[in-house]
Amino acid sequence: MKETTDNQALLRSLPGVDRILEWFKEDPFFSEVPRSIQVDATRSTIESLRTKILNSQTELPGDMVSESSIMQRIKTQVTSTMMPNLKQVINATGVVIHTNLG
Repeated sequence: MKETTDNQALLRSLPGVDRILEWFKEDPFFSEVPRSIQVDATRSTIESLRTKILNSQTELPGDMVSESSIMQRIKTQVTSTMMPNLKQVINATGVVIHTNLG
């Protein structure tokens, strides 16, 4: 039963989205990141942590919900989201594609 109590304490210690967004003001990494991406990454990270805590049957480390740990997870997600996802392709159909037709 102790694991459940400890995990409940971890859930209570998860910071709110508004509080995390305040942390971003102090970090230059987020100065060029659009607000919508910041909010989406924050919500996703908090939801992921919440799910991990709820599904865990064992005691989780307390530093899992530390400011530095949460910020690192969010930075990783923001970096992944902001990475260009265009892929180079070859038009081997023999038809010239003109992009100014529309």
